[in-house]
Amino acid sequence: MAVTHLTSEQLTLHIQNLVAEKRLSYIDAIIYYCESRQLDVDAVVPLIGDKIKYGLTQDAQRLHLIPKNNELPG
Repeated sequence: MAVTHLTSEQLTLHIQNLVAEKRLSYIDAIIYYCESRQLDVDAVVPLIGDKIKYGLTQDAQRLHLIPKNNELPG
């Protein structure tokens, strides 16, 4: 199924709702969203905006998948 009708903002709202309501991590919310709509995860990657990227980064740091950035933004 194509995601041509879906905007980045709509995807962000769907993912944030799943994170809040189902208490999922961002990665789990994205996978859940794609599976429930029979979408390939690669199809939504171009629609992932900054808010979701930030949530993914926080999840990955919490799980020690990527190093924590201890620097303050310049």
